[in-house]
Amino acid sequence: MSQMRVHSVAIPAGRIEVHEVGDGAPLLFLHGALAGWQVWQPVAQPLAARGFRVIMPTLPMGAHRTPMRPRADLTPPGLARLVADLVAAMGLQAPTLVSTDTGTAIAQLVLTRHPGVAGGAVMTSGDCFRHFFPPLFRHLQALGYAPGLLARVGKATRHEATRRSPLGFGLLTHAGVSDEVALDWTESLITDREVRRDAAAVLRGINTRHTMAAAKALPAVEVPVMLVWGEDDRAFPVKLARRLAALIPDCRLETVPGSQAFVSLDKPDVLTELIADFVPVPAGR
Repeated sequence: MSQMRVHSVAIPAGRIEVHEVGDGAPLLFLHGALAGWQVWQPVAQPLAARGFRVIMPTLPMGAHRTPMRPRADLTPPGLARLVADLVAAMGLQAPTLVSTDTGTAIAQLVLTRHPGVAGGAVMTSGDCFRHFFPPLFRHLQALGYAPGLLARVGKATRHEATRRSPLGFGLLTHAGVSDEVALDWTESLITDREVRRDAAAVLRGINTRHTMAAAKALPAVEVPVMLVWGEDDRAFPVKLARRLAALIPDCRLETVPGSQAFVSLDKPDVLTELIADFVPVPAGR
């Protein structure tokens, strides 16, 4: 088993904590709002064993530990710029983006606003078109205007019954989120006012105009893309993936039975195989 490495990367918006494992072809993983890098943990070691460098930043969406600079742009375009800055700061050469949930909207913005940053993308179930946020989660945006309530949400999420309910992660994963991970995702949200400030800014910035603009630009994307969508996904129905696939010139669509949006948690073995099949590993590894 490869050793997990943890370090902090300085970019113009602030410092980003990064967990990574393995060496080889770089995969840059993007999680969703109010979640962190651990959503990718089930696929990290298996992909590292196959010759990939698995890079999992905790983006400033509520589960991060170090607040961003007070005037950091945390709108969706700002988060896309943050990803591009992270790629540059880490010296990555055209990594493949792997995304889920809100991260899938950010991946689309990276591909369309920052061509050349990514060498390809594997986008799993997530925000797109007018599902940003999807109707089932649109209530979360209200928290952007009442950041004090985010601490209460964090405390409630620590209870398994809440996490497994539609008010938690029940609409995103069959497998669920463990107590340990939930504690990590909510610690700073509960205790750090500036982290709540960042999370509120992210939530306020969510707007379908960004994903609709990305959709218009997707036909110009020149890198290969694979969509991996959970067939049980009620938040982001498979019909959205079919619409995306029709727009992207070099696109492969895979649907995963028995999975909701967090394919990495519900079907990690399937996602590992699909990524390993889709992303080329340099000869000799």
